[in-house]
Amino acid sequence: MSNTGLRVGGRLLGGLLTVAAGAALVWGAVALPDADAVGSEGSAGLVVDPVAVGQQRVCPGPLMRLGDQNGQNATALSSFGSPSTVTSDGASTSALQTVDVASTGGSSASAVQASADAPLLAAVQSQVAAEQDQTGLAVASCSESVASSWLVGGATDTGRTTLLLLANPSGVESIVNVSLYNDTGLVQASGLTDLVVAPRSQRVLSLAGFAPGASAVAAHVESRGGLVVPTLQPSVVRGLEPGGTDFISATQSPSTDQLIPGLRVTTADLAAARARVGGSTDTATALRVLVPGDADATVSIGVTADAPGAVGNTYDAEVKAGTVKDIPLTGLGDGTYTVSVQSDVPIATSARAAAVAAPIPGSEAAEQQISYEVIDGGTLDASVVAGQRIDLAWFVAAPQLGDQVAFAVADAPEPLLTVTAANGQPASVRLIGQNGSELSLEVSAGSTASLVLTPRQVYRVEGASGTVAAMSYAGTGELASTPLRPASALASPVTIFR
Repeated sequence: MSNTGLRVGGRLLGGLLTVAAGAALVWGAVALPDADAVGSEGSAGLVVDPVAVGQQRVCPGPLMRLGDQNGQNATALSSFGSPSTVTSDGASTSALQTVDVASTGGSSASAVQASADAPLLAAVQSQVAAEQDQTGLAVASCSESVASSWLVGGATDTGRTTLLLLANPSGVESIVNVSLYNDTGLVQASGLTDLVVAPRSQRVLSLAGFAPGASAVAAHVESRGGLVVPTLQPSVVRGLEPGGTDFISATQSPSTDQLIPGLRVTTADLAAARARVGGSTDTATALRVLVPGDADATVSIGVTADAPGAVGNTYDAEVKAGTVKDIPLTGLGDGTYTVSVQSDVPIATSARAAAVAAPIPGSEAAEQQISYEVIDGGTLDASVVAGQRIDLAWFVAAPQLGDQVAFAVADAPEPLLTVTAANGQPASVRLIGQNGSELSLEVSAGSTASLVLTPRQVYRVEGASGTVAAMSYAGTGELASTPLRPASALASPVTIFR
């Protein structure tokens, strides 16, 4: 049969046709082009504007830990604190039930809903941890539920905890399968398939229960029924010192070309000095690569600063099939970078950086007596002292944007927008704030530019087609990042052919 069927360009035709009780819909009454004319010159098909569908995003909610604030009940999950959330004007928020997690802050994961007549929706949450077992800044862009997500980041070896959050904002049950990878290969463990996530709820798993002792992990999350929003929450404790936390959203699906915009390095020398200490090697800036297929990957990496005419660094690496590997990005000074990754087989990627700051004077942490081991046999750098404030941030590969998109700026320090012209064309990007402010950013072809923004603001962006972009945030001992994502296509016009 030639050219027969319904083609919707890969988009969900939500709310396209509604049949009232007692009414009849006669498909034959709709005038469609002849099947043999599909794809021929002059045959444009039937363009349909779907009934508007209200957009939805999911925020992961407060930070979590294994055990309570006193270190008891080590296998039980509990949340603490309450994140600050910024949303588009007119959006409504409803709580999701977080299953089997004790809350001490009174907040939870949430679904953010736009009204049906709002063409764009944006939301972001932020939280600062200052606990005995967790410190640092964690920012999450509230995301749309999808059937398939790739998450790259975290670890489960000594002092490292990585939680997988599975949020189902829909009114139907979700069935989830998780493919978990570590530095030795695909993890074979029971309990990762046919996971049930109840409607309007969030379920949390500790990856240490499936892949203990892993220095690097990554996951592929697939759902059916109700679609989910998965998020990783890694945290680090080095001996008696808390060493950073974050939220990691989905990165781009595996491909041979990946772009990570906005890798922000703020304390290069301090982080490098700390990385020479045993148990702190993850403070070094690195690229994480997952090779989900059956063939080894030859990877070429280019790192370029957001300055005109900047000379970039290049790196090459081999990564075994089915494994996760961290590749050090040595020699990067303080600055903001775009990481370009090419591979001969499909890969998924993210980058990691650390912010390191001096301890708070007079704090209990600063008074600890800690003996540090220098792993390269050299002399301990004088900057490495007890009570250093350390935070880790993960930067994911970002998708290309359309001409218009909206994003929210978190309530977090020094927000910086970084835009890379990814399609070989220059971009003239215009930002319109909800408060009426306007900003512009010129990005030449193949280059990167950054712009300082205002916290707790929502922007509509025009002229972003063909670019990739991310927000980053940096304070004293704090670092975080979120990608910009395209607007939902649910209410976009579609063309139907018979």
